[in-house]
Amino acid sequence: EHVDIGQRLKRQRLELGLTQKALGEPRYTHAYVSTIEAGRRRPSDKALKYFARKLGGDVEELRTGRPPDLAARLELLLREADTAISRGEFGQAEEVLRKVERDASRHSMVAQQARAKELRALGRERQGRLEDALELYDAALTMLDSQPSTARAFATAGKARCLGYMGDANYAIYLVESLISVLRREDLTDPSALVQVLAPLVTLYFDAGMVQRAAEIAEEAAALTPHVSDPGTLGNMHVNVARRYLARGDYNEATKSLI
Repeated sequence: EHVDIGQRLKRQRLELGLTQKALGEPRYTHAYVSTIEAGRRRPSDKALKYFARKLGGDVEELRTGRPPDLAARLELLLREADTAISRGEFGQAEEVLRKVERDASRHSMVAQQARAKELRALGRERQGRLEDALELYDAALTMLDSQPSTARAFATAGKARCLGYMGDANYAIYLVESLISVLRREDLTDPSALVQVLAPLVTLYFDAGMVQRAAEIAEEAAALTPHVSDPGTLGNMHVNVARRYLARGDYNEATKSLI
């Protein structure tokens, strides 16, 4: 890390035609700048801010190498890809998501890289390419292993759906119930994460013949909807709840859930 910061500092200094003495003065000596550029010393936050001002750049870019607007640009691309998937434009979404993955990987942005894999998996799932989707969901879960458990909700729900489609409902139920247990044990009661994993559980319980349990989960998910803002999460939940009502012949309630 010290070496990387030093290399970025040196590159930006040379691009501006500054000597080490000119960059450091009046606060720091050229010897101090030299040790940083050689990777022998990590600059303090105060020094980094000083150098960033002298270079006319961003302190975060100097520290990490990431352009200051990168996170916002990647988030925009992820949203565009999500919209493309919802329209069935899978090729366009795949192209965008691979670019996000490359950029996120280059700058060690694990959350964005994992999200790109999750959306690529969703695209495969929507196309019925379930084995490919499972592989991508598993890759995303591996990347998120050190993240808070709430971050694993989307990929876990997707993996469970795929397993359910492939006839392995019991294992799918086990995966979802295991994550829900962790969320509750750790008191990570993020409504959006809970709804994400509760939604497929409704269908899985129905398919396993556990109608009463499916009804209970559907009610729990519905109660959380006022606290969830993401339209994709809400839409998926309502579809699964509607399926529960249709299965028992309650067509009016099914219609209400979908409106």
